Amino acid sequence: MNMNDVNEVIKLLDGHYAVKPLARSRMDPEPEPLPTEIHNVMRDHIYQDAGNKTIFQQALKILLSGNASEVYLAFAYFDECLLQEKYYSVSFQIDKEAFVPLLQEAIRKHALELEGTIIFWNGVMSKGCLDRIRSASGLYLKRYGFSLLPQSPDEYLKFTDDDISDRVRFIIKDGELRQSPNTELLRHLIVPEGVTKLGYGVFSGHRRLEKVTLPQSLREIGYGAFAGCVNLRDINILDGLTVIYEGAFRDCASLKTLMLPDSVQDMRRMIFTKCESLETVKLPNLVTSIGEYTFSGCHKLQTVLLPANLREIVHDAFLGCGALTEITIPEKTEKIWFEAFMNCTALRKLRIPVTLQSFGRDALKGCTALETIELYGTLPKDKAIPEWLANMAFDDRSNARDILTSEGRIDAVINNTYPEEMYLNSVFDSEIKIEDIKRKKKEIIHVLLSTANRQSLNSELTKVIPSEHIPYVIKKFKKFVGKLPANPEEENKRKK
Repeated sequence: MNMNDVNEVIKLLDGHYAVKPLARSRMDPEPEPLPTEIHNVMRDHIYQDAGNKTIFQQALKILLSGNASEVYLAFAYFDECLLQEKYYSVSFQIDKEAFVPLLQEAIRKHALELEGTIIFWNGVMSKGCLDRIRSASGLYLKRYGFSLLPQSPDEYLKFTDDDISDRVRFIIKDGELRQSPNTELLRHLIVPEGVTKLGYGVFSGHRRLEKVTLPQSLREIGYGAFAGCVNLRDINILDGLTVIYEGAFRDCASLKTLMLPDSVQDMRRMIFTKCESLETVKLPNLVTSIGEYTFSGCHKLQTVLLPANLREIVHDAFLGCGALTEITIPEKTEKIWFEAFMNCTALRKLRIPVTLQSFGRDALKGCTALETIELYGTLPKDKAIPEWLANMAFDDRSNARDILTSEGRIDAVINNTYPEEMYLNSVFDSEIKIEDIKRKKKEIIHVLLSTANRQSLNSELTKVIPSEHIPYVIKKFKKFVGKLPANPEEENKRKK
């Protein structure tokens, strides 16, 4: 390579000549997509001789007269020069006064292309180039007193979808839309017919996007496909879609309403996390599980129509849905996980089928406005009460003022309808001789009332019942004695 030939130097700068890669650890951030390792180009070649300054700057000026990818590459080298001048010993310094006006003019000329996706000669694609120039300009202004952009760089970007339609590309392989250069410039995106899957993050971070028209052929929306599309308000999802993967609409802060077709069978976790404007959602009837954090942070969510075939609501599914006031759990639902509705501070009424098999601990934690839990369906009088129902009835775990059935308040219904054996069998996890406990009821209560602390309480109770039954007996009879005695060591620590 002849360092006295400007054309050879340009080839070095744009990656036609191989340079050794920069050593990085696993903790380092992903490098910016560029056609070559510009740090090592400067360290191993350009800065090797102070006499290279003139031809290097001549090469940069030629790049600045070229297309958008060449202009951005020239900016990247200018930025690298300033970085190395600050932190390393270099053989020369770039002429900032000469290059700032050249960069300003070239960036103004290619602002629209830099706002979209640029493609270098070797196929490397880079998005968000103008954002990086904005960020660098803010730093330059503080450090050196100049900026490469005007105070309102958006004046460069007055354009319509028609202005950039010829620059939009869709890269599709085996029906999967994998890349979409320059779609981030669109306000209305029309995905072409024939696409069956939207690939990983294919439209993520498209901040200008307001409306999306999807094709009839679409079957899958991939992981994070529309994540961070903060201005997306309108999207049509047609019948035929079957799967929506994790985080597909995460952080779509302007999306208000979404009606999903009944063809959808599989919805993964975090799909609508932090969709802060979402008010109404209808979930398809074939969906059987609402995954973790699906609606977490949807502060304006008021109406959710749950699917008839729902089997479970996973933990934190509705975490922090502060506008949700009422919800009905479908009859086929078997399990509600822990913290499923935590901090739904406006929730006043919850309808649950009595056939529910599991209701997780703290599922309603922080639901401070909860007034009524309505249990619909027929209570199972031929078998033990489900443990979650017994706990909800007597332990006040739900925070609700009233837990109602078609026959009245749940605690009264249980006390009046069910033999004590059924209730005890529901609450106690291990086999207990019910008759023994009933026979020793007065003795147990006497121990609970008379024991000074928990250490002696346990030892006294073991004289009456097996030790493995103590936690459950205390749980059963604590309503007779109020607050149980504290551990003396803990009490002394608290007083100190």
